[in-house]
Amino acid sequence: MLNWLSRLLGRGDAAPSTTPAARAAPAQAAGAPADPSSGKAALRIESSVPPANTPCPRIPLLDRSGQIAGFEVLPPDVMLRRAREGANVATLAAYATMVLASLKPIRAAGRAGLTMLPWQLLERPAVLQTVPAGASIVLDGISAAPAEQARELIGKLQAQHAVVGATESTDLPVQFLFVDGRLRSAEERQVLVQSHRSARPGVPWVIVNLPNVDAIEAALREGAELAAGRLDRTAVAPEKGAPGPQVAKLCRLINQLVSGADTAALATELRSDVALSYQLLRHANSPLLGVARAVDSVDQAVLLMGRDALYRWLTVMLVSAGERRASSRALQEIALARARLFELLAPRVNVPPQSLFTLGLLSMIDVLLQLPMADAIAPLSLADNLQTALVRRAGLLAPLLSLAEQLERRQLPDAEVTAGLYGGIEAVLAASEEAWVWAAQAAAELRA
Repeated sequence: MLNWLSRLLGRGDAAPSTTPAARAAPAQAAGAPADPSSGKAALRIESSVPPANTPCPRIPLLDRSGQIAGFEVLPPDVMLRRAREGANVATLAAYATMVLASLKPIRAAGRAGLTMLPWQLLERPAVLQTVPAGASIVLDGISAAPAEQARELIGKLQAQHAVVGATESTDLPVQFLFVDGRLRSAEERQVLVQSHRSARPGVPWVIVNLPNVDAIEAALREGAELAAGRLDRTAVAPEKGAPGPQVAKLCRLINQLVSGADTAALATELRSDVALSYQLLRHANSPLLGVARAVDSVDQAVLLMGRDALYRWLTVMLVSAGERRASSRALQEIALARARLFELLAPRVNVPPQSLFTLGLLSMIDVLLQLPMADAIAPLSLADNLQTALVRRAGLLAPLLSLAEQLERRQLPDAEVTAGLYGGIEAVLAASEEAWVWAAQAAAELRA
């Protein structure tokens, strides 16, 4: 069926295609030009559009410490284009309120929540009143607005404690500059930022849609307040190699556990590593595990946790051992979010939740360890279906990896097609929202 976003943005009258070719090309359909005969007629919102509290995909925003400082929740490019072309803003306002609603839990968790919306929509009282306090709002097209009207809107947003940004250097009283990395070369970005710094010294800048993790880390070194983009891709393919000694030790413990080693022997090996013993005891006594009484020894922790929980903890520790990048902490949290998302979707795949948790957790291990995926997981005795998905991106589990990437890249038309395998896009988005909340808690425990 047509995705709800397409219906919302005016293609509800098109007949849904059921051909394989049509299903395989949702991204092209989403970017297709509107029917020229339609002019600026009002767009339709059909009854199947999700309610305003439906979460939108989150894209992590990194700060200079290499951690996730917040999330961007951006509307689709087609929505911004329709607003610039003069589409009926009353129709587009429904999606704007849905985007703003998705910022509320992000802000409630104390993190930055950023979006870009057409200034014409934010002028509407029904939209303006839904802006969460502290939200970072980029005013798309504000340079085309009458100056007095633009200043009045910025004043209203700031009165609601929003942080207002613009996409170009301007005399308007905005609080940050927003740079889209897709639209400019590295040289153009540098010129824009330098111009902005000269005109507005001390006003921060944020950059998104960067092509790889190396570009994100470089932008943060160069002074960006926040940066976002492809965190699962590096600028240069990593060289072959072997994991470090701590990673090797964790892999050995995992393999021993999987092969049926006695838990007493595992406890003995864990006790030989002070750092691991400390981390295990902290985890065993944490709210995440939910043990009713205090755990004061490694042997007791191993016994109370059981083999499944111990395996899960060891794989999390394996991911946390990858500290070779400036963005390692953010990558770890993303891996945790993927792990939890896949685990929540396990009933739809008929695969043990623990296997899917491992799949998500290891899906970023190559970037974390700066090794090819095959080398990064070589020390682990993984099941064939996990190896096939991680290394070859094939098999029954590979669509889960594609789904995570589609959500993290805001490829909603593609994500809806893939989500059909797992209960539909609304169910997947709700599970993704829950996964990010859980991952923040788990990452905080690791950092402590």
